[in-house]
Amino acid sequence: MRHPSKPLSPRWRIVAIIMATASAVHHSTFYYVQGFAFHSPSAFSTLPSTSLQPTVRTVPKPRRQLDVLSATKNAIETPSPSKKLSTKLLSTVLTVSIAATTLLSPLPSHSSDYGSFTPEQRFIAEAWRVVDNSYLDRTFNHQNWFQMRQDALSKKYKNMDQARDEVDRMLGTLGDRYTRYLSPSKYDSIVNAATGNVFGVGIELATNNDRVIIGDVEASGPAFKEGIKPNDVVVRVDGVQFDDGKATPDDVASAIRGPEGSKVGMTVERDGKIVDFILTREPIKITSVKSYVSDKSGLDGKVGVIRIKSFSGTTADTVKSALEDLKKKGVKYYVLDLRGNPGGLLPGGVDTASLFLDANKPVVFVVNKSGVVDSQATLSDGFDLETPLILLVDHNTASAAEVMTAALQENGRAIVAGEQTFGKGIVQTIRQLDDNNGGVAVTIARYETPKHNDINKRGVTVDVSTGVDCAKDDALACLPKEAFRKL
Repeated sequence: MRHPSKPLSPRWRIVAIIMATASAVHHSTFYYVQGFAFHSPSAFSTLPSTSLQPTVRTVPKPRRQLDVLSATKNAIETPSPSKKLSTKLLSTVLTVSIAATTLLSPLPSHSSDYGSFTPEQRFIAEAWRVVDNSYLDRTFNHQNWFQMRQDALSKKYKNMDQARDEVDRMLGTLGDRYTRYLSPSKYDSIVNAATGNVFGVGIELATNNDRVIIGDVEASGPAFKEGIKPNDVVVRVDGVQFDDGKATPDDVASAIRGPEGSKVGMTVERDGKIVDFILTREPIKITSVKSYVSDKSGLDGKVGVIRIKSFSGTTADTVKSALEDLKKKGVKYYVLDLRGNPGGLLPGGVDTASLFLDANKPVVFVVNKSGVVDSQATLSDGFDLETPLILLVDHNTASAAEVMTAALQENGRAIVAGEQTFGKGIVQTIRQLDDNNGGVAVTIARYETPKHNDINKRGVTVDVSTGVDCAKDDALACLPKEAFRKL
């Protein structure tokens, strides 16, 4: 080795340049990859004010976007470091120079900053970045997510449709049906539905064996008038196929919604036969809570049944009013019928559960991509802590309805009867992409029950296994005496 005070020979100067450039490339690679996790602000939103005590964090939102909590507008997320990538030391001046030119370029913070990219490449890079920054599973389904980006950007695309197909393929490798690309029309439909600017046909959607089915039909709505029935399987909506095993109820709902008075074509499968309908979209008022009094042979009193079709911000108040009315009628037992309830707003499910729980009882934990836990527990005693309570559930009871079910079961307040629930214990957010390119739905968090059980893809196990095919207005026909003896 030469003495440092002596000048370097030309050969040693070349070696020094190689080493210095390689070092710069290594550190630049770290910055370049890390930047994708931190350059774009993360999306946060607050949970609506409830009788609980959530831990809420908020920051400004970068662009128009819709945060959804189990098909809703509520999400909690905190930033976390993304994975580091290591760069091998390069052995030739040419290779190092090329790598340095690529990696030392400034990190784009916005799709319009990808100067050398085509519009199709900018779109793919932005969609990738949104998922990279927010996705719950930091292994990205145990694959090299960064390499997937490089591979996608190395291809040539003739038009935006090909680029959208590539994003579809890329997100499909995550193995998460809820993390998906939303076309411009589908994104607008979801946003408009959340802001009340669209109309529908009066149906509730559910899933059965990976197919979207009609869970219920609202009386007096367009679907009811035309003869659509519960358990019809959705095949097509306006010519778009939805029986491929990949579609979600949200996908179908987005296609069905539209302007008031406009027509929508639906094709369903019923008893092995294909049936077509043309429906006119109308304003739909969903009656999400219904109650009635019923008798059960062998019981020493009347049973008050409350059917909850979905959860909204007012569900808990409506259920409380129903409980007050049923008490006046002298009921000695309650049954909450949650069959076919796909969820809705998480706070609605949490607040409804709190009606039956003591103070300081855990209701749900929301765990984000960093493992940070947002815990929610009751602050005060609920409305009714003593009347025997049974929850009737089925395989379409999902999301916020499962959160409520698990909270009442694990706190020892209710018996759960029926069949294993659906198992959707994850949280999504929807982000808009630039240049009217639609959006991306991304799974950003998961639920844990009061006993820290993860119900995603597992569901809630019932205490009493029963049939669930009794009429919607006769829940007691599904419940054996055994269920009441366990109370």
